[in-house]
Amino acid sequence: MVLAIAASVLALPIHGAVAQVSVNQLRPHQVTFALTLDPSYANPNLKSAEGQLVYEFERESCGWFRTRTRTLLKMQFSNGRSVINATQSDISENTSGNEMKFKSSATNDGKVSNAAEGTALRSDAGVQVRLVAPVRQFDAGGVDFPFQLALRILDAATKSRPEVTVRHYDGSEGGLKVYRVTTRIGSPTQAPNVLGGAPIDTWPTRARYFSEGSKTAASGTPDYEIEGALQADGIVTGMRLIFGDVSFKASLTNVVPLPEPRCE
Repeated sequence: MVLAIAASVLALPIHGAVAQVSVNQLRPHQVTFALTLDPSYANPNLKSAEGQLVYEFERESCGWFRTRTRTLLKMQFSNGRSVINATQSDISENTSGNEMKFKSSATNDGKVSNAAEGTALRSDAGVQVRLVAPVRQFDAGGVDFPFQLALRILDAATKSRPEVTVRHYDGSEGGLKVYRVTTRIGSPTQAPNVLGGAPIDTWPTRARYFSEGSKTAASGTPDYEIEGALQADGIVTGMRLIFGDVSFKASLTNVVPLPEPRCE
């Protein structure tokens, strides 16, 4: 099993006149989550699971921001077999939404899979993806990059829109997949801010990821789902990662603010 964690729910101007939320209102930060098996999703083949997810959102400059995600998950199966799975991704996007640079990979018991590195450039005709590894070039069409999608979700939340559906590209799964992502947004609550200070608007969200062209998508079954509690400053304070009949709880264990550049 490959634990593919999309950054789009973790990090929140949209290309085109869509979002009114400014990237400057989001807090650069690093969050660490403890991963455990969710008992509400019963899979008799999986006995236990534990691990960690670390996510960083930083402003490299006023024109670029960067998101990095690392996961490590140890799984013990009922037949006695154990597996150590790890993923990592490093994505840089410019604030205009016209360019993304990405690098991602996964390892399963030390064997690398789904590695990808490349760039995605937007033009009026669509998004042209150029992969360095594996070497390939293709047109992804009209898609949101991860941070664009996240800003779109946060913008919809602030306007009390209950659902957002977009085509999405993040360079994961070997850099060859485009997803259709449908996110449901619940009513906000005033919750304690994990970075301190006054209570902050926080929305429950549930994003469903469908790989375009797959049989599961055609049947209405998502590749995976991510539930989260999203603060108005872009910090996610808790998650559940759902892969069919297996689910993992991600409990916040640490959050650290990161430096911010002075941007108008």
